[in-house]
Amino acid sequence: MIKRPYCLVNRPICAGGLPVNCWQLIEKGDAFLNKRGDKVFVYGVKSVENETLVIVDEKTNEKYTLTSDHDCRNFNVYWKSDDEFERNKS
Repeated sequence: MIKRPYCLVNRPICAGGLPVNCWQLIEKGDAFLNKRGDKVFVYGVKSVENETLVIVDEKTNEKYTLTSDHDCRNFNVYWKSDDEFERNKS
């Protein structure tokens, strides 16, 4: 079963509600955030194909290739199959 990339995002439950962590599918053309310590990194998604994700740091233009075979948590990327996603939906 093919795995797809997701990131964790904080969203309010409703207007004025407390934020909760939600999974968001990462697709070509998206941008997503990654917070490490007191720094926030913004990555633009260049491509998503065959369990490979190519992203670019929006500030430095440094390019990264992430695959489902490697731990990508440092980038806030988690690879999940559709079955895993449905079981762990937040």
